[in-house]
Amino acid sequence: KKSPFKKNVSILYIYDKLLNDRCLNKKEVQAELLINDLTFKRYIKDLREYFSFMRKDEEIYYDRDSDLYWLTEYSTASFTSGKTLTEL
Repeated sequence: KKSPFKKNVSILYIYDKLLNDRCLNKKEVQAELLINDLTFKRYIKDLREYFSFMRKDEEIYYDRDSDLYWLTEYSTASFTSGKTLTEL
């Protein structure tokens, strides 16, 4: 089933959810926006590019253990073994 939302609206939805909640569940967002896995990954890629240019102190990080995407700040977070988020 095709998503009723345009790409820009979907990306802004994900962006807003990350800013407000600091994390998001991929499956929940996919169900809410009616998008598949590949489309979700493309949207996350677009947002990561945006953050690399416009919000250099923050990054979108995927935590495999919790299966969540997190919005992290470089000044308050570091990564261990590429799997978990550890506060300094």
